[in-house]
Amino acid sequence: MRVLLLTDADVAIRERSLLERLAVGIADEGARVAMASPRAVSSAESPTLIQHFGFDPPAPLLGARHQAENFRDSLHEAGFITDASSLDIIHVFGSNVTELALALGGIERCGVVVESASRAMNQDAHRIMRSIRRRSAPGPLVWTTPSADLRDELAALAPETECRHIPWGVHTASAKESGDSNDDPLGVVMLVNRRLGAVGAAILEGISEAARAIDREIIVICDDAVARQDHRFWRTAKKLDMLSRVSLVSSLEARRDPVLNADLFISACAPGEHRSMVLDAMGHAVAIVSLDDPMIDWNHAGETGQVVRQSTPGAWAAAIQPLLRDDAERHSLGERARAWARANRAASGHVRLTLQLYDWIAARAEGTKVEGQ
Repeated sequence: MRVLLLTDADVAIRERSLLERLAVGIADEGARVAMASPRAVSSAESPTLIQHFGFDPPAPLLGARHQAENFRDSLHEAGFITDASSLDIIHVFGSNVTELALALGGIERCGVVVESASRAMNQDAHRIMRSIRRRSAPGPLVWTTPSADLRDELAALAPETECRHIPWGVHTASAKESGDSNDDPLGVVMLVNRRLGAVGAAILEGISEAARAIDREIIVICDDAVARQDHRFWRTAKKLDMLSRVSLVSSLEARRDPVLNADLFISACAPGEHRSMVLDAMGHAVAIVSLDDPMIDWNHAGETGQVVRQSTPGAWAAAIQPLLRDDAERHSLGERARAWARANRAASGHVRLTLQLYDWIAARAEGTKVEGQ
């Protein structure tokens, strides 16, 4: 089986860890796997078993089919596909490359899997299905979601879609010992959707309020996109006299070390938006505080982290302060999250369910090819 994991630039940067876990797991089961992303963000540092291809961003004037034909030629020249061995599965991550994947799937007459990891991508489903009906359909097309609630919403929005729930997975680290000293600064990492500037400002106020109640230095690390997107973040940091304690990191999600070594991880994403960095934090026993979202099925208050129901400074402070004050409770919460991830979100489970779907799609695609001969 030949599988192509096709990503847009945003997903290629922030979900590289998830993609490589999945690619290696699939390859270990005997499939031949390649990863493809826009040339500007493609990486030559892929695992040994995985080929990597870069492509130019979609050009509207050329059309998706023209680009797909050029990309297919690149795959052929590199030997990933041949006249005798075509693609079996294209797995798409990111809405900006869905049209390219569908065009390539039509040329190769192979199955296409589209990952919908947010409510925004669910909204795209109806438009994409309507577009497919206006042209020749590719091989079997299946949408997957990392949560059951996202799947149910997608099925309601676009009843004609084939939807599957496949939870993401993570490798869990060994239990870590508490090595904190009361003299060490506490590191807090914030993952905030760049369009939620007001939420980011509220979190900063909550951290500041919590910090005033404890006698520990706190360092806050955040993606610089939040500060660039919304002036309220910087204005709040300046008002709270926190500028010297806020460190901005470019493409934070491309670097897992800050969160894996954090004392506290704070997550606030768009509705239904899944970010695998949260799973990585769980897998490494990092205490988590998240904004409530019923579409995210790994949010379990007191077990996988603390959950904030409304994004107000007071609510964030109430959730953050006990964890910053009490090292033992913080470590205990992190360990409970790690145990939950090990039991419910193992990387092997993600790979197993994905391969089962691939096998089902490949069988249907083969039947379609035979009928078309």
